[in-house]
Parts: sequence; C-alpha cells; structure tokens
Amino acid sequence: GKQGVVAAFLGHIIQGLPIELWGTGEVIRDFFHVSDLVAACLSAATTATTSDVFNIGSGRGFSLTQLITMIEKQVQKPLKIEHLPARSFDVPEIVLDTRRAQVELDWSPKISLEDGLADTWNWMCSLLHSNSSSNIPDDIKDGVNVS
Repeated sequence: GKQGVVAAFLGHIIQGLPIELWGTGEVIRDFFHVSDLVAACLSAATTATTSDVFNIGSGRGFSLTQLITMIEKQVQKPLKIEHLPARSFDVPEIVLDTRRAQVELDWSPKISLEDGLADTWNWMCSLLHSNSSSNIPDDIKDGVNVS
C-alpha cells in the first residue's frame, strides 16, 4: 500500500489537487528525513550493539494540522483541503522513543521537519522541471525554489 503523508500531501499540491485530511487533523506523527534513516542504517550496520531493534524517528510529534501549516509556509500559498470523516483505524499518536539508537548507535536525527519539507518539496519540483514543467500548475511554478 501507499504510505507517507508528506509525499502524498506534496504530490497533491504539485498536481493542483486538494489535500485529503481525514478527521480533525490532530493525529500526531513522528516525521524524519530519509537521509537520517540512511545514517541510522549505516550506523547499525557498522556498530557493535547489544540490541537488535531500534526505533528510528525524530522523537518529536507533530499534528497533521501543524504539518499543513509548515507546508503552506514552504509552498507560500494556502492549501486546498478536502475535509473527510475520521477513520477508525488511525492511531491518535505515534512518536518513537529513539533513546536506544542515540546511545548504542551514537545516532540522532540531524534534519528538522521544516528543512526536510523544504528539501523534499524542492526535490519533487526539480523532478517535474526536468521531465516537463507543464505538469506543474502555474500558481505552484511561480513559487518553486529549485536548487
């Protein structure tokens, strides 16, 4: 199945579609950047540890409402949001305890959610620019910051 609310939200924005927000937007999730995951995996592969299982995440929780506000700041425009009924299977809060990874792997996330959103947004837009900028709605094209 599909996972990843950040990619889903940004993908909808790029396509000019509304973001689907299930429930009130107050569910809390732990977001982290893929490069932090890679660093954790490399550390786990090269470090002798006493544990076999580690939680890898930011260790901080953000509601979907907070995430939407951060995305609006990044794309520099209000988002179209389609409010949908809450889903019974959505866990109210998921925040990982990463202390074991910090201690045994000498690992901690380096990229903030805000910086990760900017990086992901710019990367997604650069892919579209390299393939066909005609796929990007005009109001998004004007605000795209491609490095």
